[in-house]
Amino acid sequence: MRKEDFIVFLEYLLNVYAEGTIILIVDNYSSHTAGMVTAWLEAHPRLRLYYLPKYCSHLNPVEPIWLRLKAKIAANRLYAR
Repeated sequence: MRKEDFIVFLEYLLNVYAEGTIILIVDNYSSHTAGMVTAWLEAHPRLRLYYLPKYCSHLNPVEPIWLRLKAKIAANRLYAR
């Protein structure tokens, strides 16, 4: 996801949830921390991002999925050239 796509997603959230504060917990992916996103968030204070600590895979719920996929699909396999 590019930073522009992330901002479109954030705008969608503001439209769907028209009232109150919106809190998102995100990782430190570059599209979440880009300067353009930071500037956009300053202009939209209803939406608050909280960042997971870097290198903290046990708090990121997608990490166990990647580990299982790697173990079942990609690890210890030889592929024909």
